[in-house]
Amino acid sequence: MDSSPKAEGFSLRSPHMAQIASTVAMPDLALPRLSLRRNFAWMLAGNVIFAAAQWAMLIALTKVGSPEMVGQFAIALAIGNPILLLTNLHLRSVQTTDARGEFIFQEYFQLRMVTTALAMVLILVWAVLSGFRTETASIIVAVGIAKGIEAISDILHGVFQAKERIDFIAVSLAWRGVLSLLAFIMTMHWTQSLLCGVISTAVVALVMLLRFDLPRCRGLMASLRSTSAVSGWDRARLWGLAWLALPLGLGQMLRGLEISIPRYLIESRFGERELGLFAAIAYLTVAGAQVINALGQSASARLAQQYAAGDAAAFRRLLGRLLALGGTIGCGGFLVSLFAGRALLNFFYTTDYARHTSLLCWMMAAAGVTYAYVFLGTALNAMRLYRPRLALHALTIPTLLASCAILVPWHGLRGVAEAICFSELVAASAYLMLVRRAWRKV
Repeated sequence: MDSSPKAEGFSLRSPHMAQIASTVAMPDLALPRLSLRRNFAWMLAGNVIFAAAQWAMLIALTKVGSPEMVGQFAIALAIGNPILLLTNLHLRSVQTTDARGEFIFQEYFQLRMVTTALAMVLILVWAVLSGFRTETASIIVAVGIAKGIEAISDILHGVFQAKERIDFIAVSLAWRGVLSLLAFIMTMHWTQSLLCGVISTAVVALVMLLRFDLPRCRGLMASLRSTSAVSGWDRARLWGLAWLALPLGLGQMLRGLEISIPRYLIESRFGERELGLFAAIAYLTVAGAQVINALGQSASARLAQQYAAGDAAAFRRLLGRLLALGGTIGCGGFLVSLFAGRALLNFFYTTDYARHTSLLCWMMAAAGVTYAYVFLGTALNAMRLYRPRLALHALTIPTLLASCAILVPWHGLRGVAEAICFSELVAASAYLMLVRRAWRKV
């Protein structure tokens, strides 16, 4: 453990922790909030660099390793992500939209620590009991640990986001992405082991948590002039926070399952090689998703403030701009895949992947639908309407399963992408109905 004064002071019962925890809803007296445009620029830069680094890791794996290795990595993510999405309870969204200061940072942080520990146990049990080979099971656990460390950083990023200091998040993401890429490539070169490569990324995530995110979180709050000391664990309030966020966590888990279920199906029906091909091609949709996520994360706190203040005109104006941008990005991605998909796959990966251009087009079409409606979810979060989204995702999973059952026997891997596209259209329609029902209150 780091023995420096900065790391030493950060505990749940320390004065430093109490200072941070008790001031999440208070205005920062020293550091001004950045404008929405500057926050978006910072978030976009951080997300793009991080996603590019993750993609570069995948490209390196396709070049140095094999589609089977890509498949192992993909199944590890498919198992770990839904569990972590559930246990994370999407607390960062609850935290950044807590415009009235209903809960303090200490409570968000304590709950995230408990739920992340629970996630590690669940991932370990699944990896051991699911019958995977020892190597694949070890990779599943290692990926889970790396993502668990990132979950702790995520709740600290919620402080930066609530304070509208997205520049701190961007720098953290950028450094973590670049250092993880370097560590992964060097480790893979020396060991030819995917497990060692994943462990190296977990080490980088831990270093960034201890040496960047924790000190910046304390530093952001250090200038506040009045604080109320908070210590210990208030179980009643933690249960209250968990109950508030549970529908959002369940919705995120179901959303994660919408992404993971096709990968479970491909792995069981076609094997790790085909899963590797599918996962690498599907990752090309991440570029647009990073722009969308940057927009949503940058605007979520502002939307929450506008809604809490009753500024309906500003809320609707900002949401309208976000929806227009999402639709434009989605259309652009589909057109690029339609006219240059084969060349892109052949350039970034290998000829094995370039044979599946139609799969890329369908995945881009599905992503385009997602880009167009994801901001409706951001608006619902800003209005703290979490429970309706749970019913929405509970509807789309049966739709996805039924679509896969019909289309996969006919079209193979392309049938999976077609089923995803159809389920996204159903989700978009449901989101639109939810927002229209809530529109009267804005």
